[in-house]
Amino acid sequence: MWLLSLNVNRGHPFGRQCALLRRSQPDVLCLQEVRESHVMHLEALGYRGSFFAQWYEVFEGTREAVGLGTFTKCEILGFDTHPFQRNNNTPPDLCSGRATQETIPRALHEINIAKNGATFTLFNVHFTWSANGAPSELQRLDACNLAQLTHKTHRTILCGDMNAPLGEEISTILQGGMVWALSDDIQTSIDPRYHYNKDLRILVDAVFCTPDLSVKRSWAQFGVSDHAAFFVNFSDQD
Repeated sequence: MWLLSLNVNRGHPFGRQCALLRRSQPDVLCLQEVRESHVMHLEALGYRGSFFAQWYEVFEGTREAVGLGTFTKCEILGFDTHPFQRNNNTPPDLCSGRATQETIPRALHEINIAKNGATFTLFNVHFTWSANGAPSELQRLDACNLAQLTHKTHRTILCGDMNAPLGEEISTILQGGMVWALSDDIQTSIDPRYHYNKDLRILVDAVFCTPDLSVKRSWAQFGVSDHAAFFVNFSDQD
């Protein structure tokens, strides 16, 4: 089962991202910062899935939702959404002055799939932001709440933009008993070509999995967003 996890940065640059999908054909897409209008383009590529709105922005004069998108070409066994913040806010307008880390809805986007007789549970997340990856009290609270939702021990994957450096306090809480599914050689997931902070070098995106899953191949690809695209090929064998 091929997984792609990527913060698509509202589709900048969208042409490169579509070309990547056509070329690589992942089985599952766990995307963050997806524009709702781009869902139709994913469906045109053969994907089915679910969108979770987190905030609104204006693009070329049109108000549009941005959020999590979780899509697949595999058999879908079920979807679910698990809020991990105590508030249950409606998505705010990002430029209204009322959009804060406390008001943006945060949730785990769950999809359960089957491929070649094997089943997988995947959690897609765009975790609470903090400046330069430094832990905040809100992150600590949200991380503890999220960890209670990902306690499954069988064929489970947690991936997305964690907004927390790998191996440090918040990321360790989020990882729980899962293992890192990518190469230890990856030092950053920030792409200076597109990221606003071109000097930032931290590994804030992640793919974790339960120890019973076998990784056949994995890599990071830059040049398609302000974050790296993470590809992981998990064995379909139970």
